[in-house]
Amino acid sequence: MSKQILIVLGLSLMLGCFSPDDSSGDGGGSGGGSGGGSGSGSDTGKKLYLKNNGTTVGIILSFNENPINKPPYSERDYDFFVTSKNYFHFELFGTFRTPELHGQVLYTSSNCLGNGYVKESLKRSVNTIFTGTGRKTYYLNSDASATSINIRSMSEFSGSCSSSSGSQTAYLLQENDESITGFPNTIGTLSIAYE
Repeated sequence: MSKQILIVLGLSLMLGCFSPDDSSGDGGGSGGGSGGGSGSGSDTGKKLYLKNNGTTVGIILSFNENPINKPPYSERDYDFFVTSKNYFHFELFGTFRTPELHGQVLYTSSNCLGNGYVKESLKRSVNTIFTGTGRKTYYLNSDASATSINIRSMSEFSGSCSSSSGSQTAYLLQENDESITGFPNTIGTLSIAYE
């Protein structure tokens, strides 16, 4: 029983008064309680934010720090974040150094143009953002249906395009719409802020 209590307390401390659209720098917003706002106690409401060109785009929810992390793609440790519209991105890399958004998007064209798809194993039970070639972003809703495609190219973790082939069960991605996902259509300079 005590172990369960510790888990609950740990999650509470990590998320604080979690609200994805709370991007203010007030150290916790309305969840800070009725006590005084000064002193070290106010730090418990802080969150780690991902920013794009200085503008908050999401709250980072996982923390991996592996200084020797390197390719191949399958062996990288990734963090994830959630936007104000409750869309998740699961391939945030180099969070505490130089944040990058990685992704693996499939295409039926030979040059990573046209419709983008994501393979079946990468679909999550939540609405998700994916990053493709040229830092182009897509989204996939949790209720999407799978289809069978013939792959001719794919964007790798670095965002470059490479040739590929074969049949794959995959999900059709939608081009990013900031009003839907809460994530910007153009990715600039990414940074983090604990505030």
